[in-house]
Formats: sequence, structure tokens, C-alpha cells
Amino acid sequence: MIADLVRRAQRGEAEAYTQLVRQFQDAVYATTYQVVLDAETARDLAQETFVRGYQGLGALRRPESFPAWIIRIARNLATDWLRRPERRWLPLEAAPLTETDPAAELATRDLVLRALSTLPAENRLALSLFLVNGYTYQEVARLTGAPLSTVKGRIERAKGKLAREVFAMVEDTLKSGAPDEQFTLETVRESLQQGRAAADAQDLATGRAVAETALETLAAHAARGAEADDLRVEALGLVVQSTHFADRERWCQAKRELVRLAEARGDEAAVTRHLYDLALWDRSLPEDEREQIAQRCLDALRHSGSHEPLVRVLYWRGWHFLIRGEPEQGFALLQEAREALVGVPYNEWHACLEASAEFERLAGEQLDVARRVVWGAGCNILRVEGERIVHPGQPGSSCHSGIPAEAAKFHEPFWGLVEQTDWFPYVGPQPGYVEEQSAFSYTPTPTHMRIWLEASTETISTPAGDFRDCLLMRVTRTESPLDAGVDSPQRRTNRIVCGEKWCWFARGVGPVAYRAERADGIVEHAVLSAFHCPESREEWMPLVVGTRWEYVPAEPGEDFDALMVEWLGHCSADGTWYQPHTQIGNRH
Repeated sequence: MIADLVRRAQRGEAEAYTQLVRQFQDAVYATTYQVVLDAETARDLAQETFVRGYQGLGALRRPESFPAWIIRIARNLATDWLRRPERRWLPLEAAPLTETDPAAELATRDLVLRALSTLPAENRLALSLFLVNGYTYQEVARLTGAPLSTVKGRIERAKGKLAREVFAMVEDTLKSGAPDEQFTLETVRESLQQGRAAADAQDLATGRAVAETALETLAAHAARGAEADDLRVEALGLVVQSTHFADRERWCQAKRELVRLAEARGDEAAVTRHLYDLALWDRSLPEDEREQIAQRCLDALRHSGSHEPLVRVLYWRGWHFLIRGEPEQGFALLQEAREALVGVPYNEWHACLEASAEFERLAGEQLDVARRVVWGAGCNILRVEGERIVHPGQPGSSCHSGIPAEAAKFHEPFWGLVEQTDWFPYVGPQPGYVEEQSAFSYTPTPTHMRIWLEASTETISTPAGDFRDCLLMRVTRTESPLDAGVDSPQRRTNRIVCGEKWCWFARGVGPVAYRAERADGIVEHAVLSAFHCPESREEWMPLVVGTRWEYVPAEPGEDFDALMVEWLGHCSADGTWYQPHTQIGNRH
């Protein structure tokens, strides 16, 4: 039975691992308690044991050895905890008091700790397992891997060393601290933290597996209440993060579940947010139904008084109408968004709307949808961290392409690279610097990225001038070997971001040229056509409000015109820089 559960869990059946947790949580708790002799610490270590067990389950060669294996993990974690110099024992005078008999409770706790601490480690473990939920001699033997006769001897010797009244106190103390329903919630919370970390590191498959396990655990225990609902929302959010590109059907299911939870809690703002996301991405809904949902969400936000959610939807709806060829309605919604931001401190949506206004100015009368190759606007958020400029996010990006091969001919340097590397040189790093990391993937398995810097000896010629002594940032990105042989839309999309990329920086200017040879065979190549900075600077990327860059295709061709513009529009008091950007490309 146990071996079967383990095999099912190794195949990814979350409910099977949930059953293993329920079956062995008391044994794991008893194991950690007998080492640390503190109920709260023992519960924390028991939770960590099951998280570690889940992560290492695939390496367990003999499924039938799971009981001894999970107990060994628990014992090792507890032993490691004892060795930590920063650990803190709860002093008796700081023990939580109750209304029953504080003095008696403190005395009991003191006596229990003293009595257990006098036993040899093996006897203490056997006695703890025997007392918590009444494990039998046979079960203790199986859990510890010791012969039955040895176990009996250890328990009897332990009993013999404790006075009858102390034995009763030890039994009551252990049972009162054993895992309960709250243990399940705490274990789920801890596992979700691990899952979030995995997803943030682009290991979306692990992130999703953890989230699905958490949801099934909550369902199996019929967990109720605000705390359980908060965990459901967190788990569903992790599912959404992990499946947006890899499994759109599951993404939509998770979004619908979030809508139902938000409705049950009376959270109208969350209901509107999730419904609008479904209107944008749920292709199983007819177009007219998606339009109706989007309009209902917009109407609800107009009456809610919530500025940022309203501005977000107005922005995307405005661009929706622009791309559909209805500029009058589109620009009217963008203007409504600007009016909703009046009096609101500058944020990313101010920058996105500035970029939209620049698009309107550049486009003029050229809003002919039949001629469109790419129209778009958005914002880069920048911060200085040491010798780098980091890129925390890119809200509002709205790039709309008719034919990808055409759009690729004028991909702009900053946007094309920083969204992948998440940093650019500022005053460093120096040539010779190398970095390797996991990177985003449209499949569940992350891609691999290598970044290195070189001193460029060539002259970079652009319409804005010739640049020498540039810093070259090179990036290679490859797909996971686990994706080899897989034919899926997600893997084909990965070929857009994989390949080799070059970006040249000139001092006091920033990116002057960009080239990418993508894995799908398309080449992107753009160069600086105009540059203005109000001050003379020496950094690889000048940070001065009002600095403006313009880029054009390196080989423009004769079939369309294109221009990409970005500028530094604002720097907040906390050092956050906002870089609006817009692009427009029309066929002749």
C-alpha cells in the first residue's frame, strides 16, 4: 500500500503524497520532538520534512522504504537545527500561560523536558513514537528500521527510567502537541513558499506541481475558513503564474476558480480583475461574449472609485480599439485613463499613457490597419543596483504584429534584450564578466541563458554617428534538454527567444546597436538613428530625465517605414526610473 502510494506520488499524483503526509505526520512530529524537545519547533521541522520529502521523492529508489526514509529526513533536520548557533530555546519564564494553572503547567513542562532529555537518543525516539497516537511496537520498528525486540527493549527501558507520574505527564504533553488540522494549513503554507520560489526561478513545472498538491490537500481535509481560503487563492495564483503559456486551459480554470472565491468573499475588485483577464485570454469564449465581459468590467470599475484597476483596463481597452482600427474610440479611452490619473503620484501608468500620446503624435493620419506591421507602447521600469541598471518590470507593453518576420526587422535594442536579462551595464561590470542563469520558458522547463561582456574593438556605424570603444553584451539562450523531441506550440514559441544576441553600448549614450539571430531563423537588427541627453555623462547608460533614443532597422528594406522611440520621463524619490517607449511600423 505504502509503496503504491509512493509510486503514484512519483508519477505526479498529488493526492497520493497528501495521503502519505496524513499517514506519517504524527511519526515525523514525534521524531523531531524527541530531538529538539520543543513542540513549536518540532512542528516547524515536521513541515519542512514533508517539503524536503516532496522535493526528493523522485530520487527514492525503493518506494517501500519511504517510512524509514522520511523519518531519517526528519531526524537529520532536527539534528541540524540543534547545531544552529542562532537557535533559541523557549525559556520557561517565557512559556505561554493559560488560565488553568500557570505554575503547574510550567512545572509539567520543566519535568517533561528534564525527563526526556535524560534518555538515550534511541530510547527517546522509540518512546516518542510509542506515545504519540499510540504507535505499536511493530510500527515503531518499521519506522525506525530497528528489530522488533530492540524496539521493545528501548521502550521498556525508557519507561523504567521514568517515574509513573512523569510517564503520564510525558504522554499528555506529547499528545497535546501532536499535529492537528492547523498543521495541514501550516504545511500547505510552507510548501507554497517553496513553490513560489521555484516559479520565480522559472521552474514552472515544480511551481505548478506544488500548487496543485496544496489545492488537493486543502480539498482532502475539507479545510474551511478565511485562512484556508487565503491559501487557496495563493495556490491558484501560483497555478496561474505557472500555466499562462504552458497550459492555457488550466490557466482559465484557475482564473474561474479565483472568480468564484472572490464572489464568495464579496471582493468585487478581485472579481472584476479576474473576469477581465478571462475576457483577454479565454479563447474558448465567443468574441462577442468576451467583449461583453470586458465592457461590464469597465463599467463596474468606473463606479468603484478604484483608480489603478480602472486605468489598467482603460489602457488595454484603448489599445484594443486602436488595433481593431477604431482610433476615435481607442484614443478617447486613453484620454479617460489620463483624467483618472489626475492627482495620483507618478507611476508606470503615467509612463504608459505618455508613450501612447507619443504614438498618437508619431502616427498622425497613418492609422490604416491594413498597412500596420507593428504598433505599440509601454514602459520600462529601471533601478540602479551597484554597477548595474536592473529591470524590475515592463507594464503596459503593447506590441502588435501582423507578420513576425517583418516586425523582427526593427526590434529596438533596449526592449529586445533587457526584458530577458533583467539588467544592463551602468558603470560596470567590466569586460570578461560572465553570468549563467535559468530563464523564462513558454514550456514548463526553464531555458538556460549565458551572459558575458567584451570590449569591442570594431567601429559601430549608425545614422546617429560612429561609435568606438563600445562595451559588447552577448547573450546565448538555449532550450532545456527535457524539451528535445517535443513538438508543441510552446516549444515553437521558445524558438523566438532562444538564439544568440549582441548589444553594443557607447559611453554616455547607451545601446547603439542590437542584433539577434533567433532559433527560428529570423534575424533582428536595429541601430541608433537619433540621440539626445541634456547632460554629458560617462556611464554606459546615462540616467538623465529627458534623455531620448530613436532606433530604425539596420536594413530597412523598401516595403515599410519604422521608428522606435524611448525616453526617460520621470525619476521618483525612491530612485525608480520610468522609460516610456513606443514604436510604429507601416507598410508603404
